[in-house]
Amino acid sequence: RLSSLGDVVHASAAFAPLRAAGAEIHFVVKPAFAGLLSATAPDITPFIYDASLQGEAKARNDFYAWVEGQGFDLILDLHDTLRTRFWRKKLSQLAPVFVAKKPRFAEFMVYLLRRRSSGLGPGGRARRMRESAEKAVRQIWGLETQATASRLTELRAPLVAEKLPPGLRLEKFTALIPGSAWQGKRWQGFAELAEVLDCLLKKDWRD
Repeated sequence: RLSSLGDVVHASAAFAPLRAAGAEIHFVVKPAFAGLLSATAPDITPFIYDASLQGEAKARNDFYAWVEGQGFDLILDLHDTLRTRFWRKKLSQLAPVFVAKKPRFAEFMVYLLRRRSSGLGPGGRARRMRESAEKAVRQIWGLETQATASRLTELRAPLVAEKLPPGLRLEKFTALIPGSAWQGKRWQGFAELAEVLDCLLKKDWRD
């Protein structure tokens, strides 16, 4: 999943069905997100795709060689972009490829026109990632994993007390990340939500 931080987190929803099938999981990411995987999902082996250092052609050929050397049973394309569509022509010769198809029109209605009733359904991208993994596991190994797989994304950073900002208590706090590259994803209610959460947390501390 060669994309932004939020999409890498969504993609982690595919891990649980694969784990339930007993699969060894490798995950292709940009350099910026390799640490996120190692800190929160140490059983997942990252492959760092870095075209900025060696150029796209060299990075792509190294990636192909790595995939061929691994002998994978299946490949999941959780990105579904022009780049990965190009990759799939080569990758499909090495292993069965499953794709988490993007509902591009529905996403356009949400992100650009802010139409919330566009048919994306609950769970959004994370749900698509998980369902793609479930389909792959079903077709490759004949296993049903819906009952055993987590319904949630997995990349939740462990809390280490000595790494917390000064004055922040480990016992009770909530972190909000309100930024987004898409205007349609920028919810206007974060300030009010923060006030409500602050009141709730303070009440819990008093009690």
